[in-house]
Amino acid sequence: MDEKIIDVPAPLVVTPSMDNNKQKKGSVPLPSVEEVFKWAPFQLLLPSFKKNKSRFQKLLPSVQAVLGWALLAAGCVAVTLGFSIVMAFADIHISSTTSSQTSTILQVPDLTPAQEVEVDSFADGFLWLTVPQAAAATVGLLLPRRRAGIRWTLALVAVVSATVAHYMNARMALVFIAANPGVVAYTIYAIDLLGLGLALCIDLLGLISLLIGGRDPRKLYKYQLAHCKDHPHKKEPQPRAAAAPSCPPPPTPV
Repeated sequence: MDEKIIDVPAPLVVTPSMDNNKQKKGSVPLPSVEEVFKWAPFQLLLPSFKKNKSRFQKLLPSVQAVLGWALLAAGCVAVTLGFSIVMAFADIHISSTTSSQTSTILQVPDLTPAQEVEVDSFADGFLWLTVPQAAAATVGLLLPRRRAGIRWTLALVAVVSATVAHYMNARMALVFIAANPGVVAYTIYAIDLLGLGLALCIDLLGLISLLIGGRDPRKLYKYQLAHCKDHPHKKEPQPRAAAAPSCPPPPTPV
């Protein structure tokens, strides 16, 4: 009987270099975020973005301007309240087209019980929020500029209080307009509502300025550079070089 010889192939030895080649062929490495931003389109858009951002920041008010606006708004509220109190004590009347009787300027139109509760809550909130607004703005303006962190916090408190107070005052004016007052009172409330809308826009602009611009680092740096003697970046004035002696005139020929 003939014997058949079967050749069995030897097992393939897998080396580490072969495993590395398979991994390199199978997986594609993803680029990092830094490499992505180095591409040409991003490099073309980056300078324009920085330029537009710097222009937008120049339009935003500073911390000093935000504090001044908050104090001005609180002063307007105080003047309005004083004017209303004077008119109430002087017993000044205005005509009303809804009735034959005359009424003072402080008398609100006929409101429903729900509207009365709403007006009372908005009026109390508006008056109580004006107090921290005026206090924070006054203290912030009195502090020196080197207290940038405290001034920024006080400006934020003042502008947030002013924003909420103006919103409550606007809601109160809307309730009065919805109660169908007379022509004169309607005109007063409409003008008040337009002014409050403008004030709310300024409040929001100041709030955005504080959140984006921060504590005015450039102005703080300039102030420290001008007033701090031990500032590391301050350059001491160099002494002027002594003037060179003038050359004597040449001798005149005899």
